[in-house]
Amino acid sequence: MTRAALTQDLIPGLERKGFKTLPLDTEDRKSAEIKNAFPFGRMIRTTGQDIHLLEIQLDKHNPQKFRINFGKAPIDGINHPHTGHIEAKDIWVHYLPEYYEAYAWPLFRVWLNSDAEKLWPHILHQIDDALERGTIGRFVRRIKAYAPPTP
Repeated sequence: MTRAALTQDLIPGLERKGFKTLPLDTEDRKSAEIKNAFPFGRMIRTTGQDIHLLEIQLDKHNPQKFRINFGKAPIDGINHPHTGHIEAKDIWVHYLPEYYEAYAWPLFRVWLNSDAEKLWPHILHQIDDALERGTIGRFVRRIKAYAPPTP
């Protein structure tokens, strides 16, 4: 899977579903680790009182492999147990108390690769199902990171 295939096919498919790209900010671009893992930045779409967040993360050992991290948050941001309030525009998926990851084989955390191109319609559908209904599809893994702090 080349970056060109992701930028020419997957990202436009996500944009057709209402996602907009948030490029990496100046601070994130200074980090080689972030810049290499998330070269496309983050993606966001607003749905009512929630935002849907999505990141295409490249494997640090093999940039031909990737996974898709995604989740949802209230439009006014989240309260993280360690850092306090985080505005919606600053949330990374792994900041969420619960989020999802799309893999070729979620049980074994096998990252997506060049075979994923034929699976994109299914993966995009499963991303929507997880974000809108909490439904876990064949390519999706749910991550429960922490219990949200009580207000």
